Amino acid sequence: MKRSTLFGIILILIVGTGVGGFFLIDTIINNYFSGEVNIVAVIWPNNTSIKGEPIEISVVLKLEGINKATLELAEIGISSLDYSLNDSTKLFLNKEIVRGSNFLTMEIGPLLNLSNGYFALNVGEYKVNSLNFGFINKVQESNISLDFTFNIKNPEEVERIINGDFNDYLNSWEGGLQDNRTVATITTHPSLYNNSIRFTNVEEINPGDSTWISISQTLDLTQAYYLSFEQVIESTNCSIEVNLFINEIKQDMTLDLNTGSEQYQNIHFGEGEGISEVTLQIVFVYADNSTNVYLDNLSILSYEHRVFVFMLNDNWEISGSDLARNDLFTTMLETSDIFERELGIKLIPVLELPWYPEDVSMSIIDETALETAGNLLGLDNIWDTEYGRSSNNNGFDLLTSFSNQTSDHFGFAYYENNAAFHFAESEELGDFSYLGIIADWAENLVQHEIAHNFGALDRDRTFDPPSVMSKPVTPQQVWDDFYYGRLWLQVNNWLIEDILLMLENRAMFD
Repeated sequence: MKRSTLFGIILILIVGTGVGGFFLIDTIINNYFSGEVNIVAVIWPNNTSIKGEPIEISVVLKLEGINKATLELAEIGISSLDYSLNDSTKLFLNKEIVRGSNFLTMEIGPLLNLSNGYFALNVGEYKVNSLNFGFINKVQESNISLDFTFNIKNPEEVERIINGDFNDYLNSWEGGLQDNRTVATITTHPSLYNNSIRFTNVEEINPGDSTWISISQTLDLTQAYYLSFEQVIESTNCSIEVNLFINEIKQDMTLDLNTGSEQYQNIHFGEGEGISEVTLQIVFVYADNSTNVYLDNLSILSYEHRVFVFMLNDNWEISGSDLARNDLFTTMLETSDIFERELGIKLIPVLELPWYPEDVSMSIIDETALETAGNLLGLDNIWDTEYGRSSNNNGFDLLTSFSNQTSDHFGFAYYENNAAFHFAESEELGDFSYLGIIADWAENLVQHEIAHNFGALDRDRTFDPPSVMSKPVTPQQVWDDFYYGRLWLQVNNWLIEDILLMLENRAMFD
């Protein structure tokens, strides 16, 4: 159509249809005139972001030539030497822009859809190389070369205890004692740091006639889970207990120390609740005269360890033709609540993809899962099972695979490593194998297996009390635990021994 003819039609429509004709005119202009979009500015509010939080990008676009256009997608070129990454990710926007300047805000991460696979923006340095916008209307693509570097970091670690090394003597501490048979002084010990606090009994303490001495501070325990310290005991014969009180409530864990105890100790108390009075009590159960208990480097860290989880799903939610279990994102978040409450470990489900294994026996399923994960993520090889965060797994920390099929066990995991496997049906309960994983048991199973990744052990119910790690070994034990609601699939508690093992590995993905 000639331009002169088009303007004639427009003029007739203006005269003949009034305001209603404007919309038709607008349509004609958009259909017949090509528009142009210029990228006026790209704004990155921060060059540092915390692991697991999206990164915000703001862009100013200027549309000319037509009245409106539909912005279909943005393609961002991104690279990282830390992860051998050099690719692009697409954000599908489907957003309308109008003639003139348009302010657009986008978020990327933690999941990136790459040209051949997926990537999780984990801790490290990244560079944005380019930004390209694609449109549905007759608008040419707009692109710009960039040279912007940003970093992903772990959440900040905050020390809550003031003067935990006693370099300022007893500043910030308040002392307490049961009687006058013990004293506290600031001194030094060659096995510890410059200053330590020393508790000494000034007379012999006999069994059955114990005494205690304590130090206290008021602290913010938000996202804090344990107290650690170093100790040395000098004595010819003694038994020392260390107790932790929070707001005058004695915590479950008690340390029994003597001259042969390890120097580094910690007391677990689970997630604290804001401002609290924290008291460390040293009990002389019995001790020869002039027994010395040195403490130093007292620490309560507020910190959150974040773990990116990749999930393979073989119809986990389905049993027969029914929906029997929650979706994996819900199950993983329920499991994360437990790990966060007890250990400060936040499990972040980033990606779920389907898989369809033909054989789920323990002898082969792990290799199948590792290979499938590598193919789906676009890795050069299979999923890398090395300890901790692997740069070879496209930024993902932990692989969890699920199937509604029947396997040898309900699950298994790589001990102190980064892969776990879960099944809806199992042969491990013997005569009670008809007890499949119901919705209420799913997070217990996931909790059990991922706990192995962090170092927790299987416990024998013959010797150990009920816990999520304590498995029955006889049919009678299965029945008794199930009947009384204490089967490992029915409870969420960990034994303190397993909590201490997991605390040693809590930062494995940092």
